[in-house]
Amino acid sequence: MKNAFLYLFTLLLYSTLIQAQDKPGIDKITFSMFSKTKSKELLPILTDANKLYNKKIYDKAFKLYLKLYDEVDSINALNYRLGVSALMENNSYAAIFYLLKSHSSISRDYYLRLGEAYQLNHQYKNAGEAFHNYNQSLNKCKQRKFSARLKQLQRECQFGAKTVKDSLPYFVTNLGKSVNGYYDEYSPVILHDTNILYYTSRQPPKVNNKPVCRSTTKENIKYATFDVAGTTVSQPLQGIKQRKNTSVAGADHAHNQLFYYKGGERSGSLYALKVDHGKGVRSSIIKGAVNRKTVHETYLCTTARGDAAFVSDKNRYSGGYDIYFSPKTTKRRIKKSRPAGNAINTTFDEKSITFSPDGNTLYFSSNGHLGMGGFDIYKAQRQADGAWSEPINLGYPINTAADELYYYPTGDSLVALMASDRAGGEGGLDLYQVVKDIRIPFDLWGNIIDIENGGVVSGKITVFNAETKQPILSVSNDSLSGKYTAHLEDVGNYWIQAEAKGYLNQVDSIDMPVNRKQQVRKDFHLQRLASPFTVFGTVKNKHNGAPLQAEILLVQSEKDSIVARAYTNSADGSYSVTLDDKLNMTMQVNAINYYGCTDTLMLRDNKTDTFKKDIYLERSKISYTVSGVVRDAKDNSVIPASLSFYQPGEQIAMMVAHTDSISGKYFATLQDKGPFVVEVNAEGYFFTNMALAFPADSTLLIRNVSLQKMSTGSKIVVENILFNTGKATLLPQSFIELNKLARLLDENSDIRIEVSGHSDNMGSAGLNKRLSRNRAESVWNYLRERGIDEARMLFKGYGFDKPIVSNDTAEGRAANRRVEIKVIE
Repeated sequence: MKNAFLYLFTLLLYSTLIQAQDKPGIDKITFSMFSKTKSKELLPILTDANKLYNKKIYDKAFKLYLKLYDEVDSINALNYRLGVSALMENNSYAAIFYLLKSHSSISRDYYLRLGEAYQLNHQYKNAGEAFHNYNQSLNKCKQRKFSARLKQLQRECQFGAKTVKDSLPYFVTNLGKSVNGYYDEYSPVILHDTNILYYTSRQPPKVNNKPVCRSTTKENIKYATFDVAGTTVSQPLQGIKQRKNTSVAGADHAHNQLFYYKGGERSGSLYALKVDHGKGVRSSIIKGAVNRKTVHETYLCTTARGDAAFVSDKNRYSGGYDIYFSPKTTKRRIKKSRPAGNAINTTFDEKSITFSPDGNTLYFSSNGHLGMGGFDIYKAQRQADGAWSEPINLGYPINTAADELYYYPTGDSLVALMASDRAGGEGGLDLYQVVKDIRIPFDLWGNIIDIENGGVVSGKITVFNAETKQPILSVSNDSLSGKYTAHLEDVGNYWIQAEAKGYLNQVDSIDMPVNRKQQVRKDFHLQRLASPFTVFGTVKNKHNGAPLQAEILLVQSEKDSIVARAYTNSADGSYSVTLDDKLNMTMQVNAINYYGCTDTLMLRDNKTDTFKKDIYLERSKISYTVSGVVRDAKDNSVIPASLSFYQPGEQIAMMVAHTDSISGKYFATLQDKGPFVVEVNAEGYFFTNMALAFPADSTLLIRNVSLQKMSTGSKIVVENILFNTGKATLLPQSFIELNKLARLLDENSDIRIEVSGHSDNMGSAGLNKRLSRNRAESVWNYLRERGIDEARMLFKGYGFDKPIVSNDTAEGRAANRRVEIKVIE
């Protein structure tokens, strides 16, 4: 019987796996199966995995194939499908690993897929070799058909290898789970003089319990409040019906309105929409050169001067989707258009266009111009005669070997938005923020030598921020050559100090460079001390004795000239200054947020070669301090934890404090008395929130925290989960806490939970149990949409069967209306 199951499993695996992506032919499959479990248990998993794979739901297919791989890791066809599934999810590392474990004989497109995986991983040399091998595997007829694509791939590999090395100064960051999710998000737009982000999402309004391909669900428009620090939780755009595919199609900067597309995947119309803070006010169809029945227009944008550009496949000009210009437009009509020409349009696709705020730069995506792979973003400049320049690739890290589309410059000249399906996102196309790095990094170098004999002096240099009095870096020079090197990330107001034993310290300023990666030389010629004399001590807070980071100036009393400049050690507040002689000095001590101190040092008659001077400074700015210990709620042991401090209603933490790993103590200094919301997190524990506010007569608070471990049977009440009255519809105010819960579950991927709904005792038992179950399911669905595997979660409604307090009071009934999370394994 066991052999029969093994035979059936092998036969099914062979018959189903031979039809890979686009049904590539497989010359032969060699099975080498050493199953650790009964083959009967693997058949349902294989069947489900193949169904998901054929439906292009690659992420879920990958997880199931991985279960088979854990049992049998030597089947070429299985490794091939694991590799292709990972590739389609832009997981290049996994794609390369599993494809290399497969064999080229498994599929005609094996080398093509392997090359794409290498290219996605920016291993362009290996990618080029794989593409060459794929071309060699084709017959002459297919080689001729593939020649244009091969040439494009080879150009991408050459360009990509060079571009990755010449990385440009930009930060590209994912907008996070408040906007992005499992489904595709793209086409961001922010109208002038607003902070409302409108974008397209394929997230269904209601969760479909059946797995679906994330790129085939219906499009809908959402909005969120945006600034550089982050975004609020998104909501559906109100005021228009979104029964069909409805997507953001661009911005009309001439009339400050939104363009949107409505219709099917291949046929629909473009509309203009007046919007007001997330609500559509007035909609009208665009007339003229767009919305023809025989063609498909997907994107439209205008400039303040009134000219327009749109993407269309009409006339199949140059092949695929192309860009068209219209020199004059009105509020609802695009007048006669012309193609952008061969400088911009290619035989491949051009998509997602937009203008810069001044209308003189055109940004667009293309998979036909010289790029790194997939769709890249390009820009073209408007010339004096009105023509457009040759497009320029925006480079890495804006572009990668994945798809980058829908580039949208915001009103801030340093910030843009775009969509990309690069690795590390929430799933599919995600929205990203592109911020130009205006820093000017440079390298500082020089020699430390003796001023008298020119010999090498072994010493060190320390660079300080002159404004904050904080040390930035400290490096020693080479004892043989005397040379030191240091890298600074940006220009600034710096002091550099050179010191060596037996020599007079030297402090000087640095000439700042104007170009990135410039070399700046600063040599030091130190004077040997004939009769060294040292002034030392500490600088501390007058009231609590805390060490301070301070600047110390020693000024010669007779000449009123600076003899020495030093900075304290931030850890203990200590300083030490070695002088060449005993002179009467004036000591000036300054620290940020403290009153300065000036004192006279009568050193000339000092009998020893050292002098100790401790300084205590008075704080000039009131600060508020909270401290405490984070412990395990059960055994009272201390826990390494982080505490994030938020202003009420804000989603971006104003500061984050960490506990000491040994004592469990934390210490945080705040600039006002609050109120604040403090989120406490620790690995393997449920998070908790605590309210914090300082009384009028206190600047110091002690707040100890107990956290509950995420062990089997433990549970917490999730606060601030709100629903419409009498319904199971989550209110947007709930999303902040639910996003925290999703993050917690994502970070603790080995636990399973039960989401339970509870009610008070008002109404019938049946109604309350049904409502509590529906509310638990709503939370379950939300977590599922945020990427938590449904197999890890159960949901159940208990009605009023499990109250935590008496239902005799309004407060008690409110406490019993709750959602709980319980760890079940």
